[in-house]
Amino acid sequence: MVSESTQSIEIFFCYAHEDKPFRDELDRHLKVLKDLGLIRSWYDGEIVPDDPWEEVIKEHLNRAQIVLLLISVSFLNADYCYRIEMEQALERHNAGIARVIPVLLRSVYWEGTPISKLQMLPTGAKPITLWSDQDAAFTDVVEGILRAVNEMLQKQRSRGAEMLAKFTLAERLSHSTVHISIEVSADHESSVSKITSTAKADDGTIGHKVTADNKSTIEDVTMDSQIS
Repeated sequence: MVSESTQSIEIFFCYAHEDKPFRDELDRHLKVLKDLGLIRSWYDGEIVPDDPWEEVIKEHLNRAQIVLLLISVSFLNADYCYRIEMEQALERHNAGIARVIPVLLRSVYWEGTPISKLQMLPTGAKPITLWSDQDAAFTDVVEGILRAVNEMLQKQRSRGAEMLAKFTLAERLSHSTVHISIEVSADHESSVSKITSTAKADDGTIGHKVTADNKSTIEDVTMDSQIS
């Protein structure tokens, strides 16, 4: 199970309505990851009647960490999916905010499209419909998604640990006597060429270190008291 401090990864399904049976089947295969608390998913079939559907889709797309593009001839001909949703997803992918994963459902020529630069699932970009065992094809897709999910969760844990370490350090320094030591290096003209200051708590914790050079005068150097 995922720890309470780690949020599950939100997945957005981008697909043509003709391919809804494939979307539903893939969602069924993702159930184990949902039960483990690794992911949660959303698709436009969850829009409540009378809701502003474009705004709802945009909201979920902007919140998703993984966007699954279910590729087929229907998808490439669905203007809203291909021109709007995919473009927005790729912008977030290129900015490092989210990850876009294309899943090839049915045979279609896709070389030269924006998705040709992405790693396609299933393995070898073999369309799901060409697998003799489609359960094996969906399992292969789930395993690829799981690899991406694990990478993202690991980054979440690393960021959480870093933030906790900074918070702990700040707490220590706020309750400790801080000693400031300054080392000054001067050249033969008595102008300062380098000044290094270090904040050290009475428990030995190093809180902040600042170095200035380029022959700055002492008056030019200000120690930043913010803990980095």
